[in-house]
Amino acid sequence: MSNHQQYPNGYPQQPQPHYVQPVYAQPVAFVPAAEPKGHSITSMIFGLSSILLGWTLIVPILAIVFGVVGLRKEPSGRAFAITGIVSGTITGFFSFGFAALFWIGMLGSSASA
Repeated sequence: MSNHQQYPNGYPQQPQPHYVQPVYAQPVAFVPAAEPKGHSITSMIFGLSSILLGWTLIVPILAIVFGVVGLRKEPSGRAFAITGIVSGTITGFFSFGFAALFWIGMLGSSASA
């Protein structure tokens, strides 16, 4: 057997390297954790629901308390806290006013009888 039959070019073939696609690192974006807004959102929910449930006088007070705590502890939830404080205060004044008028009316009607 001659070299020509064994090797077509007359030289032995070198093994071809396999092509490997380069690996690129993906950029990693740092996403900070969301700041807590629990007290502020609770204040807003109580404040807005106090418009419907304001006659209880408890819901507006809870809205104001949670709003103040939210303002002090959660600066990122400032808008939620202010919404709860304002709506709770307004509803609380109306509720307290209606309760005062009710009791004045009740006492006035019992004194005239």
